[in-house]
Amino acid sequence: MTLASVRVYGERLERRRVAALALASVGLILVALGPVMQGAGVQVDVVGLGLGFTAALFQTAYSLVVGRGFPTIPSGFASAVIVGVSGPVCIVLATMVGQGAQLALPLELPALWPWVLLAVVIGAAIPTAANVTGIRMLGPSRAAILMMIEPVLGVTLAAVLLAERPVPLQFLGGAAVLVAGVILQARRRSSVVV
Repeated sequence: MTLASVRVYGERLERRRVAALALASVGLILVALGPVMQGAGVQVDVVGLGLGFTAALFQTAYSLVVGRGFPTIPSGFASAVIVGVSGPVCIVLATMVGQGAQLALPLELPALWPWVLLAVVIGAAIPTAANVTGIRMLGPSRAAILMMIEPVLGVTLAAVLLAERPVPLQFLGGAAVLVAGVILQARRRSSVVV
């Protein structure tokens, strides 16, 4: 995303941004692949890696468009359209991969509707609105580097809620991502001597 923003929008690639990007990228690799590197019995699924890479490409395109593609449309309205359009698209994709029967489950079990609505609000509407607003406030490049905290939070929540045990390399990677965020957000010191 950062490199795409330089190419597409002409954003400057300052040393501080390059350092933050490099540190966050290394940290992200440690968070994602730490268990494999430390022989924790985790297998890497090539299809999963491919899907993750594909998702990253689509996220890059999405962030580039959201960042500057329609600046006159308020973030809240843009988020509503994004969530509204993505629902039917997900239904089509789920049907194409043979998950159509599972989509009908809430229609058969009305007790699931509160959970479906909660997932829509917490899992789609709020994150989309925050994402669109954040990308517009920070720019696609800085927002992308800061969004690398998501896997760190995912590992943390998996440890707390699912009793998964992170390996030391994942802690190191998480710290690297956090430090990268601090580096990226730190203001430059003034060159004026008082």
